[in-house]
Amino acid sequence: MRRIAAKCDANAAQIVAALRDAGCSVTILSAPGVPDLLVGRAGLTFLLEVKGGLGPRGGKSGRELTKDQMLWWSTWSGHAKVVRTPEDALAAVGLG
Repeated sequence: MRRIAAKCDANAAQIVAALRDAGCSVTILSAPGVPDLLVGRAGLTFLLEVKGGLGPRGGKSGRELTKDQMLWWSTWSGHAKVVRTPEDALAAVGLG
């Protein structure tokens, strides 16, 4: 499995593994504001933003969209979903 970039949320590796184990193709995206994962399943493409629990200092930084993300989400007209757990991610791609 490809290494998860250090800037990704701590739970991203588990989410990527769950999706890949379920037969999905996953590309990790890194442009500012763009969702973390590009997931393909059954001929469909999904964009997933991985959000964790509390940030490294106990704040909300891991749970809420950043300003760059809010801008991207406000202009995106396709399917995209925020996920926090492997179960959320599987449900977002129609497997849960």
